[in-house]
Amino acid sequence: MSVDDVADRTRCVRGVTSCVRGVTLRASALAVFLRSRGHATCCFAHTMQPSLPRASWSAPPPKLPETTASRALRASIADATRAGPRALFVLGADPGATSELVDAARAGTTVLRGRCVPGRPYAALAPIVQSALSLASVHDELDGALACAPGCHARWWEHSTAEDVVRLHRDAPLARRESLHAERRVRFVDAIRMVVERASERGTLLLVLDDVEHVDHGTAEVLRAWLEPRVDAETPSKPAIVVLGTTSRASTDGGALATLIQAPRAITCEAGRFDASALASWLAEPEIATWITARTGGRVRSLERWLTTAADPAPEPVARAEAPDARSGVALALGVTRAIGRSVPLAALLSEPRDRAVLERDLERLGALARDRDGAPAVAWPRPAPMLDGAVQGAVHAHAARALERMGAIEEAAWHASRSDDVMLHVRLALAAEPALSARHGAREAADLLTAARARLDDDAAQRVVLDARLARVWSTLGESERAIESARAVCERAPHDLAVRLRCGEILLRAGRHAEAITCFEAVTVGAATREHVEARVLAAEARYTTGDLAGAERDARHALADASAQDHVALRIDAQNVLGKIALATGDTRAARAWFGDDLALSLAGALRTHECVARQNLAIVLMREGALDDAATHFEVSSELARSVGAAWHRAIALENLGVLHHLRGRWSAARRCYRESAAILEPIGHRDWLARLLLNRASLELTLGDPASARELVQRARRVVGDEPRRAFARRATLVDGAVLLALGDVEHARDLFEMVRSGEGEPSSLAEGALGVARCALELGDVALARRALHDASRTSTSPRLECERQELEVLLAIATGGPAASLARAARELATRTEHVEVELRVWCHLARAQLADGALDCARTSLERAGELEARVTEHVPEDSRELFAKRTDARALHSLRERAWGARPQPSSTAATRIIVGGSRAIDRLRRSIERVAGSDAQVLVLGESGTGKELVAEALHRLSPRARGPLVRVNCAALTESLLLSELFGHERGAFTGASARKLGLFETAQGGTLFLDEIGDISPPTQVALLRVLQERTIVRVGGTTPIRVDVRVVAATHRRLEQLVERGAMREDLYYRLRGIVLEVPALRDRIDDLPAIADALLARIARDERAAPKRLSPAATARMRAHRWPGNVRELENVLRAASVLAPGATLEIDDVAPHLVAPQHVSPQHGAPSDPSTESGELETLYWASLGDGHSVYELRRSLERRAIERAIDEAGGNLSQAAQRLGMKRPRLSQLAKEYGLRKRSS
Repeated sequence: MSVDDVADRTRCVRGVTSCVRGVTLRASALAVFLRSRGHATCCFAHTMQPSLPRASWSAPPPKLPETTASRALRASIADATRAGPRALFVLGADPGATSELVDAARAGTTVLRGRCVPGRPYAALAPIVQSALSLASVHDELDGALACAPGCHARWWEHSTAEDVVRLHRDAPLARRESLHAERRVRFVDAIRMVVERASERGTLLLVLDDVEHVDHGTAEVLRAWLEPRVDAETPSKPAIVVLGTTSRASTDGGALATLIQAPRAITCEAGRFDASALASWLAEPEIATWITARTGGRVRSLERWLTTAADPAPEPVARAEAPDARSGVALALGVTRAIGRSVPLAALLSEPRDRAVLERDLERLGALARDRDGAPAVAWPRPAPMLDGAVQGAVHAHAARALERMGAIEEAAWHASRSDDVMLHVRLALAAEPALSARHGAREAADLLTAARARLDDDAAQRVVLDARLARVWSTLGESERAIESARAVCERAPHDLAVRLRCGEILLRAGRHAEAITCFEAVTVGAATREHVEARVLAAEARYTTGDLAGAERDARHALADASAQDHVALRIDAQNVLGKIALATGDTRAARAWFGDDLALSLAGALRTHECVARQNLAIVLMREGALDDAATHFEVSSELARSVGAAWHRAIALENLGVLHHLRGRWSAARRCYRESAAILEPIGHRDWLARLLLNRASLELTLGDPASARELVQRARRVVGDEPRRAFARRATLVDGAVLLALGDVEHARDLFEMVRSGEGEPSSLAEGALGVARCALELGDVALARRALHDASRTSTSPRLECERQELEVLLAIATGGPAASLARAARELATRTEHVEVELRVWCHLARAQLADGALDCARTSLERAGELEARVTEHVPEDSRELFAKRTDARALHSLRERAWGARPQPSSTAATRIIVGGSRAIDRLRRSIERVAGSDAQVLVLGESGTGKELVAEALHRLSPRARGPLVRVNCAALTESLLLSELFGHERGAFTGASARKLGLFETAQGGTLFLDEIGDISPPTQVALLRVLQERTIVRVGGTTPIRVDVRVVAATHRRLEQLVERGAMREDLYYRLRGIVLEVPALRDRIDDLPAIADALLARIARDERAAPKRLSPAATARMRAHRWPGNVRELENVLRAASVLAPGATLEIDDVAPHLVAPQHVSPQHGAPSDPSTESGELETLYWASLGDGHSVYELRRSLERRAIERAIDEAGGNLSQAAQRLGMKRPRLSQLAKEYGLRKRSS
């Protein structure tokens, strides 16, 4: 603060108090001044200056401002009590500051405190867990979860030396031996969390971690589980826990603490600081103002001096020991004690009694001597301790490592050795500490020690082989596959003839998915005598070959291993070998043999009390029972296996049992339970880090989401599974992922790409069940696309490879769909498929088959039977919906199967109200006798499925008749598809009506569904049926007779369920007489004939029609509707209307746009009433078109009435010209071509296209 600033502050004081220098201040005036936020900020900024002189008084105030750390801790406790765990990390905290924080928080919390010790995992959590155990009654539930390893200490903090560690049981299943450490670590971490969370149920816990800069990775993992809760957890845990980590350091330099500080629920602050708001609150206290007034005597000069001074100077640096003192025994002893962080016995520092006596005397003189419980001398732990130069730090750490080694603290000793100058000490203690660290779930710390030791050795050092071997095992335990493989390869290169090393490397490579390399290692071990390692290598080689699909090689190795294990009486290895043989039998579809192998495994496990092997045997046996349809027995085995795995701490086996139980629930329609099992399994597998099994679990979850109607979530899960498994997935995973991808695409409507994915699996290699699933997927897609031939071939393939009742259910369901598509006995097939689905509890297929059966019964006219089937389907749908998770029910109700069921219900019962005849025929405006007759005819005809032919001049409204027929028919819930036959060429019309296959013609790049398939279950309206060519007539006749179509370029008949309504303005009997239309088609079309009267024949309807048209025009133009004047109406009634209603609409639209007023007068409509004087009774064109202009006029008005384009007008002119030329030439095409000025081949082509070939013959 400058002199000017001081003067400004003084003037502020004078202004507030209205005093002059030397006048006494009143306490009330001072209080007003101190309550000002700006002056509090000024004081805050001033007190933070470290270089100012000491204050002029020393007596402390009644109380001090609240520090930032204290306020943050109070807020964290409140947040934790309300919303779950929080963390506060305080930097630069000395023991006094930490104690003040803790004391302030004791009132509303239970304090559990621990200290982080470098090199010792979970050191801070040990006293915390001990205290939590006294608060929470969970001892019976832990069941060894807090132990080091089986046979070691029941509580990890009771472990003292590496020699006490007992390795995991040698008879554990070989395929899972490498992951047992990781599984136990997951259970260990979960146990710590459970104990602390149970203790928090009694009130908010404050977990204090001193020296948090030394926090280890394991402790950080436990804390992150609270501070970074799982986002996909169904009921996220919200224990009232606050973590208070304190460190004397002013900053963090990486390590585990850095990851904790970045957690979402963690905050960081500095110790001993306060902010302006805290100072303002402090200064606003009346007692503070009174205290300042008393101290300053109430004088401005004294207050000014107080404002220009600092509260406390910065602490002076601790005196550093000079170099000579640093080499003395006292300085070294104090340095070692400071480095270790606690008192050190002199016996651990010095081996010679004489030296210890001298050191004891010097320490006593300095007041740094302490006594342990037995009275033995020790170096006291000074705080603060002398800081030593960097030059002697290495020597201090070396002495600390040796002292700790003598004290039995091997892990701490190894940590200090890694920071010493003695490389060989580092190597020796790292190797000595690794077993204890690994057993106590500190594999990450062990890896750091070993990696640092290896880096300090020369490349040719003999110890590097030992270090690489240890590192390979530790990295494998941590799930670091690539690092484990690198270390394993280094060991194999340096010790190629060490069979034990080869076996270990093979196990690591197998777990990492490097099967070829693993098999090479195992083969090297199997050479020579049949030792235990030999048998283990055989079993593991069989497992690797089985995984890669080499079933023959796997069976050979497994049988050799079984023979050797039986000869040597290795029961566990015998079970492992039989396990592989059982899986091979299951993969080949021999469930009987698989059941025998797994049953023998279970018997041997029970007899030998091998509980982990029992878990495996029960799960495999349950899978066989699932294949055979014995779902209840399978569920029992899965449940027993899950509980058994939990009791023995086999986390991975519990996860797999839960996953399989989820699959079982999925098949039985218990989808909420399935999702819960999948999530519990994922919660176990993710920390363990087994990529292949986790990816498989994600695919199962994707299948479940598909069942629940959420293909988007399913696609995300498949993508996540692919990321988990990496760039080199196993073949089994690749096949399974492809199948699920295909199912996702099929659900999203991308049928062709889905079919291609299913075809990849169907035509590839793999287990019969995968090939069957691929074939079934191809069949389902083929039926969706109408490719009946492909569907039939795929179903035939599936029948040869189907290995389970579940797949047989799906195959029979697709046989039902094939029968529906081809007109086969769908109902009987559906009944058989339904019975199988009911027997095997495959509810998805059962629900779909009920719908297929109802559909077939509706097609056969068995309405009552169809309704009964749909009632059963509805009951099943309601029953399974109860097992759908609440958050998925909306999507479940919208899935394809649900929509199909709803559509069939509407079709069977008319769930959607049937439009009344009045409403359906109201679209035909008018009240004349002719229109009334037409309406009554429509009402009578609509309920029938007979073909209807609608006749009438162009523009009379034939399409409206077709729409009314559709709306009143039982097919009203199906589509109404319209096509103008005269607007399309022959080839294009064939393609539109019947569809085409890919490659059927140039430009046909993909399969296209025809309008007959699009109109399935509805009505197809064929307008201008009199203009179709003879080839099209033949194809249409076949459809009307056989109810099947064949796509252009295809050979497979496709069954269609469509009602055809045809319309024309031509007299078809005349076309039949001229040979332009097939007689059989004519009689097939005119099952029922409805004739629409021309407008001139019902001219009394003109006002009503005009009003309806004017209202529609007003809506289109977004204007008020106009009306006709009586004079205009009379003028329009006198018009002949050759274009009928369409012409009337065109006239009214033009007049409405151009007329200025709201009423259309004669002058508004007259300019648009231009028409020939005579109208024929057939077409509404001139009755005697003897001149060229008369025929053109006729064509013009016909085109106007039909609303055709110029292109269609040109085609009509062309057709008539060709017809006339051929007639005039007596059928001679050459002469007709000369008359028309074109070449004969072109005329022949056009005559064929227009159906005029008979005229030319």
